[in-house]
Amino acid sequence: VAAIERHGKWLDGSGQRDRRRLARARDEISALATAQLRRRLGALPGESKLDELAALVAAGELDAYTAADELLAG
Repeated sequence: VAAIERHGKWLDGSGQRDRRRLARARDEISALATAQLRRRLGALPGESKLDELAALVAAGELDAYTAADELLAG
């Protein structure tokens, strides 16, 4: 319990608690906005290729930027 209390004090004193809270809020807002855009626009063209492209990126055979371009191109 003492270690948890010390850690909490460190988080407050160092500003880490506020930075982490801000980062979580930014991530949540971004995820919600992205989900809303996807609902409004419908499925991405070529989204059925997503698994195939992800496998190529994971294998190092394609970079993520090129994969995203291919996905949007349909």
